[in-house]
Amino acid sequence: MFVSSTSVELFDVALDVFKETYSGTHPTAWQYINTTWMPHKERFFACYINEFLHFSSASTSKVEGNHHIIKSYFRVNTLHLLTLTKRLGLMLANRHMELNVAIKK
Repeated sequence: MFVSSTSVELFDVALDVFKETYSGTHPTAWQYINTTWMPHKERFFACYINEFLHFSSASTSKVEGNHHIIKSYFRVNTLHLLTLTKRLGLMLANRHMELNVAIKK
């Protein structure tokens, strides 16, 4: 798929295949993609964003990424406060360990 292409050349080839496949059968969808997303392709397609050091962060903001991590430790929204505190502590300890490993690499 063109979204995860590792080079601009592969992106262009995959996009051409996508266009040939879907522009005839789904013209409205192709028009939307072409006019809404393609002008901003340098901001979110892998072949463009991987040119910059981003430490494997794929979200559009640090807040969104951290929110996802926190939610993954809770899984339900009706936790007892003590359970919530324990899970938050576990999350912070794990993140600290992961960051230390990444720094050592």
